[in-house]
Amino acid sequence: MSHRDEIPKDAYQGLHRVVNERSWVYNSEWPGGVICDQSIPAGEPYQPGTELFLYVSLGEKTDQMPELANQTMENARKILEALSVEITILNDTEYSDTVKEGSITRTEPPAGSTLKDGQYVTVFTSLGRESKLVEVPSVQGTAATNAIVVLDARHLNYASTEEYSSTVAAGYVVSQDPAAFTEVEEGTVVHLVISKGKEIVTMVSVVGDGENSAAQTLTNMNLVVEIEREYSASVPEGVVIRQSAAAGAELYPGTVVTLTVSRGAEPTEPPPTEPPPTEPPVTEPPATEPPVTEPPATEPGPAPSPSESEQPNPGEPEPTSAPQP
Repeated sequence: MSHRDEIPKDAYQGLHRVVNERSWVYNSEWPGGVICDQSIPAGEPYQPGTELFLYVSLGEKTDQMPELANQTMENARKILEALSVEITILNDTEYSDTVKEGSITRTEPPAGSTLKDGQYVTVFTSLGRESKLVEVPSVQGTAATNAIVVLDARHLNYASTEEYSSTVAAGYVVSQDPAAFTEVEEGTVVHLVISKGKEIVTMVSVVGDGENSAAQTLTNMNLVVEIEREYSASVPEGVVIRQSAAAGAELYPGTVVTLTVSRGAEPTEPPPTEPPPTEPPVTEPPATEPPVTEPPATEPGPAPSPSESEQPNPGEPEPTSAPQP
């Protein structure tokens, strides 16, 4: 190979010089645009009119390393073999938290690097995530944004759902699964239930509905129903006259709503009537016994003599003896 400066200016006299497409060649020793070779070596005799081919350097033959991340090894090999340079492909493996097992994680040299003929290229294939146990942190009751940061620091993934809670503020973690302090592999998904705050229901109008229908409607809305009754000349018995919460009001479940239900028309009382005059009852005075008077005590007199006692009392008939038979 000869450099153009080594050839005298009159050296080509009498020669038919030819530079064609095939005369441009890659050459790692000479920069592009420089004559790197000629068909008749320097110092060799030639006949006038002989064709002389001059070879101009394109410089070193290179190509660019393609991006092969997440490709399969089979596809990566096809891409590398299609390059304009001849390279030697080496394969290595490594763990990866982000690239699935069997796919390309990276190359050496990296994508975008210049490749030369004969260069070695190492392709790294993923072995998947390296198994490592971590303890699940306690995030229940914390703000969801903080919980995600804590899980990410432990190399744990998360999935979340939302539900209403009467005890946990909106945006905070109601529960988690797996439970806190459980040992799991890195990359495990921790399921979080995030509070939407207290559930709010919009009150509907049940005025004009029957008592049972209205009560069932509100019960299905998780409201507590209380019933009051009053007479109404315009609303039939058993129909709702009014409600304590207006239609469209936003209420929390468990709120007490009072329904006033008609008793129907108030009954009218007949005009008062005078009771018939009544005679006061005649009461008999209690019967009284005449007082008992004791006779005066008398002193006993002298005993009558027999003759006096046997004498008949004047005015009394004399006793007669019975006739003898």
